[in-house]
Amino acid sequence: ILMSDPDSLPWYRHALVSFEPVWLVPRSLLLGTFGAVLFQLLGLPIPWLTGALLFSACANLSGIPIGFPNIFGTVLLSLLGITMGTGITPDAFQAITQWPVSAIGLIITVVCITYGGSLFFQKVAKWDRPTAFMASLPGAMAYVAALVESTRADQKKVIIAQALRVFFLVFLLPPILLLDQGSAMPDRGGGYGFMSLPEIAIIGLLTMALGWGMTRLRIPAAHITAGLIVCGAANLADLVHGGLPTILQDAIYVAFGCFIGSRFMGSGWRSVYETLAPAIASIILMSTISFTAAFLISLMIDISLGAIMLAFVPGGLEAMIIISLALDLDPVYVTAHHLLRMLLLIFTMPLFVRFMKL
Repeated sequence: ILMSDPDSLPWYRHALVSFEPVWLVPRSLLLGTFGAVLFQLLGLPIPWLTGALLFSACANLSGIPIGFPNIFGTVLLSLLGITMGTGITPDAFQAITQWPVSAIGLIITVVCITYGGSLFFQKVAKWDRPTAFMASLPGAMAYVAALVESTRADQKKVIIAQALRVFFLVFLLPPILLLDQGSAMPDRGGGYGFMSLPEIAIIGLLTMALGWGMTRLRIPAAHITAGLIVCGAANLADLVHGGLPTILQDAIYVAFGCFIGSRFMGSGWRSVYETLAPAIASIILMSTISFTAAFLISLMIDISLGAIMLAFVPGGLEAMIIISLALDLDPVYVTAHHLLRMLLLIFTMPLFVRFMKL
């Protein structure tokens, strides 16, 4: 059923669309949770995100709408920004200053990946400039997914390219590292602690207020950026401690997996087939650039090559941190570098979008 195109579906499946206003949210969460639980039972990495993403994407490609209305999307992006902001700590910033050569190398690598990927998509895949540029941005998939709505880029092509890159890195990178450290996932509570409910409520209200103001100023990806700024500032000022509770984090990633999967709504499997080849080719190109840079940096600093590879690959912050913990590959180093790249993208991309008229 999931491999069929929407136009070939029988009448009773098209009838599901008529109940969309009532059933869209619970249906999305139910299917996303099912995918997350299945991936958890199979022992796959970050199941709360990848399982929900895969199942919701397949449902939308098959003509069964999965996603959230705008108001739910706003709240979700705000919560996701807060989750990302929990990684902005004094220790992470201090860690960045300990490896200046590595930090400079990462910035150069980000520029090379973005330029090389964009050039490939334009010259080889014949994509338009906005789509090629947005599809080439390394890492911070959540931010790119929110930012692309403010551009003229083809959202579906960008999301497919970004999602395939995350899947490739999450599922294939650990075996490439050749480290047999077991398959057990780390305890996300591990000494870091969690914010209290009053702290979450205050951070949430401030995020919504700042996001509303940034939206009025037409700042791209306003709500996710607001969450990162508010939570990050609170962390740096030592006003809050720890991250969001584990159950809330899992719920956010399940919902966000459905949210990303909703980008496929209205498309069929043919659109995926048409994007698959250039997306995979771009993954190979960007990974080659990242691994080459990681090898060169490993010759200059006393950090394992595996940790540097995890820090330099164009993958998601959360996914790479979890892999670094599972494989015991210097999670502080990995976190600091992915945080640097995420901040670099968040505070420069809105200017690039306006300057380049994307």
